Amino acid sequence: MSDAFPHSRQDENLAYTTASDDAHTILLNKVSWGAIFAGVVVALVVQVLLTML
Repeated sequence: MSDAFPHSRQDENLAYTTASDDAHTILLNKVSWGAIFAGVVVALVVQVLLTML
């Protein structure tokens, strides 16, 4: 068997991970948390406005 091929799926994922992949993952995490907090704020504002009616 050749060592050119990874021996497991974990090895395969580690073998092809680049710095740009890591940066992309970090950016996605930042955007998703921002969207979550924005959604919470919008929900609270809508609730307050509907309560005042």
